[in-house]
Amino acid sequence: MLTGKHLKRLGGDGSLSSIVPYDLPLQWSLAIHKHPATVDGFVYMSRHLNTEEAVVLFDRALGKLTAKSPYKEFQDYPGSLRVLREFNVLSY
Repeated sequence: MLTGKHLKRLGGDGSLSSIVPYDLPLQWSLAIHKHPATVDGFVYMSRHLNTEEAVVLFDRALGKLTAKSPYKEFQDYPGSLRVLREFNVLSY
């Protein structure tokens, strides 16, 4: 987890999920990806909704994931328009 005390112990802080450009977060992500523990991803605080956690999944996790059936594209998911409006992706 790249949140809370775990992030602080590694020398990071909350700016990792909000700093632009993404050079520094990319360096952290690459370092985690290359770590001998070969984790499949990590949890961090969402930049867009900083009260919620977000997830990064690396390519090596692909074989371990399955889509729930029936799978729906985001635009076909009930409530997708509400989400797009709440995040100011759509203004109408």
